[in-house]
Amino acid sequence: MREPETPSPQSHELVTLSFAEQRTIMLINGGIDLAHHVLRVGMYLGLGYFLWRSLQELAGKETTAAFLVEWLTSPEKSGSTVVPYVVLSLLFFGWALLERRLRRRAIARMGGRIADLEREIDSARTSSGLTHDGQTPKTPLSRWSAP
Repeated sequence: MREPETPSPQSHELVTLSFAEQRTIMLINGGIDLAHHVLRVGMYLGLGYFLWRSLQELAGKETTAAFLVEWLTSPEKSGSTVVPYVVLSLLFFGWALLERRLRRRAIARMGGRIADLEREIDSARTSSGLTHDGQTPKTPLSRWSAP
């Protein structure tokens, strides 16, 4: 039995696999994909079932949830007590989006300098495959895929 060819961590060479090895890997990948889809569908069916059972159990009964919904939606009962929380939530959400955009700009601005410094320290260093602003690319790079 031959030893499998494994690339070094710094190498991007492709590994040559026999037809039987490729077929085995494809069958394993297909089984994992099938299990993923079955579990995903099962999760949604389970959530739907428990939601339906909860609504069926609570139908026509006065609950804390009914009181809370009435309190939040009725202006004469809640007045304007909810408004500051909604405004603050929207304000913090806007701040988070702004901070994310500013962080990406800072990464893009400093990325070239950091890449030059890393090349100077270790010229054999390979790229992580991230975009210029530090994001993961839409199609992930893999050393097992063809160039």
